Amino acid sequence: MHSFYIEQDSFMSKLHPAIRIAVLILLFCTPFAFNDPLFLAPLGLLFLVLSLFAQAWSNIVRVRWLGLVFLVMSLLLWPLFFHGPTPLFVLGPVTITKEALLYGCSIGIRLNCFLLLGVIFLSITRLEDFTRGLTSLGLPYSLSFALGLAFRLSPLFAEEAERVVTAQKARGLDLDQGTIFARIKKHIPVIVPVLLLGLKKADLLSIALESKGFNPSAHRTYYYHYALRLTDLVVIVLVLVLNTGLFMLRYLGYGLI
Repeated sequence: MHSFYIEQDSFMSKLHPAIRIAVLILLFCTPFAFNDPLFLAPLGLLFLVLSLFAQAWSNIVRVRWLGLVFLVMSLLLWPLFFHGPTPLFVLGPVTITKEALLYGCSIGIRLNCFLLLGVIFLSITRLEDFTRGLTSLGLPYSLSFALGLAFRLSPLFAEEAERVVTAQKARGLDLDQGTIFARIKKHIPVIVPVLLLGLKKADLLSIALESKGFNPSAHRTYYYHYALRLTDLVVIVLVLVLNTGLFMLRYLGYGLI
């Protein structure tokens, strides 16, 4: 199963779902405060520490290669488009500058911050809590249900894709050999069955919802009931103070290349 949720008893998993979503949105804003890796690196370290409190380290390990790809690709691509006054070396028509490398590094750290926050949130939040939190924030239930359903079906589609890949490899399909264009072409026998299975699951789901009399505008009851506690208020205030402090530093000229 590809679900990231971990059954736990940490204080972060006991926060009100709406507070968890609000904190996620606010923390997603913090990496935009700086574009200097020296200021972004401590922020990434803070999120790593949060992952330990959220007992999400096992999930962080699962996505470690994705984080490495973000960092490497940012270092390779951004120096081609971002320029600065301090040239380091020349690669043909391209001049690589110190500022470009720093900016590429900062983008890689920023993407990894987003990845860490997303994994932490998914590790401490059930899909039911996510839907409940969205409705508590005033989102219509139909939209909240659709977003929650997307998160619920993503692991199922990933499992179906793995089954299709395993079946095609058993039939002799080699997806690892050849040029990148040849490998893309070889993935067509995988993509088509996955898309067809996805359409079939969507059709079965719509039939199941209709048979159960699903009505998005009806008054709803919930199994879990949450109330705002002092811990929730303290956490949201601390995050607001953090955001304010970071953007004040940016306003004063810190953390900029």
